Amino acid sequence: MGDAPTPDRAERLAQWLERDSPWWLCLAPGLALLLFVDKAFHIDDTQFLIYARLLTAHPFDPFEQVFEWDSMRVAIIDFPHPLLWQYSLAAVRALFGESEVAMHLLTFAVALVGLAGLRGLARRLEVPPLPACVLLAGSSAFLVLGTTIMPDLAAMALSLAALERMVAAIEDDARGWGILAGVLAAAAFLTRFTSAITVFVLLLYPLMRRRRFGTAYLPLLVALALIGASELVSLLSAGRPHFWSSLFRWSNAPSFTRDLHSRSTP
Repeated sequence: MGDAPTPDRAERLAQWLERDSPWWLCLAPGLALLLFVDKAFHIDDTQFLIYARLLTAHPFDPFEQVFEWDSMRVAIIDFPHPLLWQYSLAAVRALFGESEVAMHLLTFAVALVGLAGLRGLARRLEVPPLPACVLLAGSSAFLVLGTTIMPDLAAMALSLAALERMVAAIEDDARGWGILAGVLAAAAFLTRFTSAITVFVLLLYPLMRRRRFGTAYLPLLVALALIGASELVSLLSAGRPHFWSSLFRWSNAPSFTRDLHSRSTP
């Protein structure tokens, strides 16, 4: 009997992709964002730059500060943007000024966190991690939002990291990872309110895994506690919780928009 036939090039490539790729190789696709690190602020970048200016000037009293945007004057408490990402931008601005490079490097850093989270999830789900990371980093959403200072990519990255640590906490019964998962999920929510879906998954996943008590629900409890604390801070400082207030006001957009324009600058 002769030797077994040698796999062709496509088969060898498939076998290589299915290996547990090292972490640095899975993060490498994110390096493409460095090509745009000196890109000028554009689109809604200026909106978050205004946020950073306000928070630099009033770091301990943000919610009553007036935000001027698109000919409207709006208190931050009424704007449907949580403040964690804006505080991060404000910190970068305080250290380096309004530098495109410095602020884009902040986006780049959280993009790597997202790729690391995706690699971990892929390994847990027995999916080849390198193709998963290449597909994410090569997507139009990743490349476009990764070259801005808007919070969308940061929210996605923190969500991926939170979900990866949640799975690790539940499957390995690791309380420390559960706490970290809750912190990351709360950070995602406080970066973009749309990351509420991530908090919901913290409840859904252990239910689907038929886990009833213990470490399985620790990520959810930690996330809810931190989000609740944030809402309490805005309630005490501005008289109403930020998330629920902005959700109620913007869900009735026509009347709220009329009210905003009635208070517009001339």
